[in-house]
Amino acid sequence: MRWPELRLLANPDDDAAFLRAVQSPNRGVGAGTLAKLGELANQKHLPLARAAESMTVAQQLPARAANALQGFSAIVQGLRADARTLPPAELVRRLNERSGLLAALRATCKDEAQFQARRRNLDELADWFDGPKTSGPGELAAALALLSHADKGEAGNQVRLMSMHASKGLEFRFVFIVGVEDGNLPHEASLEEGRIDEERRLFYVGITRAKERLWLSYAKEAQRWGERLRLSPSRFLDELPTDDLLRDGADPEAEAAQRAARRRASFADIQALLAD
Repeated sequence: MRWPELRLLANPDDDAAFLRAVQSPNRGVGAGTLAKLGELANQKHLPLARAAESMTVAQQLPARAANALQGFSAIVQGLRADARTLPPAELVRRLNERSGLLAALRATCKDEAQFQARRRNLDELADWFDGPKTSGPGELAAALALLSHADKGEAGNQVRLMSMHASKGLEFRFVFIVGVEDGNLPHEASLEEGRIDEERRLFYVGITRAKERLWLSYAKEAQRWGERLRLSPSRFLDELPTDDLLRDGADPEAEAAQRAARRRASFADIQALLAD
């Protein structure tokens, strides 16, 4: 789902949305460029999206980086103009095309059937917005508020589902990270492009969100676009300190004892509640 671009259209001051949108699909805007842009934006007290549009800022960046940022800014400005007249659903469809997402999908799909299957997923997102026939940034912002409500849930005893990017700056007692497989974390595109260090930093962000306990899980097999794939655990797992890890299946006797201890503790809690 192309939430970052949509959020950026509704709120040009959303730095988190800008950072995610400008890097996906790949536009040649690297970490060094974004770090310099952030420094210049801070000096001028501008949000990142506004700084990227500034000619003054562009003159202080390498030509290639400046052109890439200005190209992205032109896309956003054009879509923001479209948002004044188009219904949200049509705006989402136009965004998928102009953002480069469809072109990126086509380049990564092995055939036309796979591309059309993945494109239908994007069309389903657009259809979600196809409610009342209204237009403009106000209606878009209202629809986005519904979509992002779960990401901004109030603190409490509840499950929060989010990406590792969105978890930055947050902490939770218990954290579950799923899909810790090579090709997913690190992502296959990062492996091909030599950006594994960025994926390692992202993994570090995820595991350090846990204050008390962390669960990491991976699958041995997966079915993707009609194909059955064999998966390998992420190479990042071998980089973690072994003394801090407890792998399921590594010590069956110890794990059985731990499960029995947890059952006894749970039973004791129930007895205490009944006694009250």
